[in-house]
Amino acid sequence: MRLKMDAIATGRLAVVNVTQPLATPLSLGALGHLTEGRPRKDGAAERALINRAVPVELVPGSCSWIPVDVRDVSRHADEMLLEISAPLPNPWAAHEAGMFARVTLGGEHPNWYWLPLYPAGGGWTAGMAVPLGL
Repeated sequence: MRLKMDAIATGRLAVVNVTQPLATPLSLGALGHLTEGRPRKDGAAERALINRAVPVELVPGSCSWIPVDVRDVSRHADEMLLEISAPLPNPWAAHEAGMFARVTLGGEHPNWYWLPLYPAGGGWTAGMAVPLGL
């Protein structure tokens, strides 16, 4: 929904089918600019930099999602490409986790987002994606 609001996802969107190593000190720093606090003292920043490969499952919806194997990304050089990080703790906010998302045109001109996840009813629920200034 956020990508449609930003006029990025107006047609087909290729989605890499496994999480990518997007959590870096730079991306965590950009996330820190969204909050007015100090880093948590529970080691969340160190855990956030551990990039795990997690399968990305796509569900049918109003978007034209096209699953793409990470080895086939170069075949989609003329399409919008979405890469997602594995879920990680937000080192700046207690009781929040999330995922980084990078949207590019064939790997160029990235737009970065933070997708917050909040505990709810024994699981997690997603908030609205927030653009990051990276």
